[in-house]
Amino acid sequence: TEFRPFQLQSVQRHNHAQQEFLAQMEAEEEERRRLTESVKATPIPSSTYKAPPSTPRVQHELVEPQAPLLQTETQSRHRRDYDLEANKRREAALLEQKRIEQAKMAEIEREIQELRRRPVSEGGLKYVANPINAVFHGNDQAAGTSFQSGESLGSVPRSIAVETPI
Repeated sequence: TEFRPFQLQSVQRHNHAQQEFLAQMEAEEEERRRLTESVKATPIPSSTYKAPPSTPRVQHELVEPQAPLLQTETQSRHRRDYDLEANKRREAALLEQKRIEQAKMAEIEREIQELRRRPVSEGGLKYVANPINAVFHGNDQAAGTSFQSGESLGSVPRSIAVETPI
């Protein structure tokens, strides 16, 4: 057998691709150079680096400062006056409310005095309560104003007969 080297095309394709890449890079560089040669920059205007002409300064007289006029004193005085007037109004309202309340109480007291002077038949006050019904007293009076002797207002009348079986 005879030894023959392999004929690999991959090495040839690799060399060919490298040559094409280098040619493409040279073409792009040439195009960039051609485009930049045709562009010319304009110079910077002189106004950017030259100082503007100065104007002469005008002499003014100095201003004398004055103290500010603060309104705190007048505001506090107005507030104090307002508070005094508000307190007077509040006190007057309280006095009026007390006067009205006293007048109502006097009217109620007058009505009670009038009811005390009237007899019971005319709607006056009755100081002794009527019993629940007349059966407790042993008589048939509906009014129940008379009591048996020995009874007090809080006791049970003697007329009730209670029998308990033994």
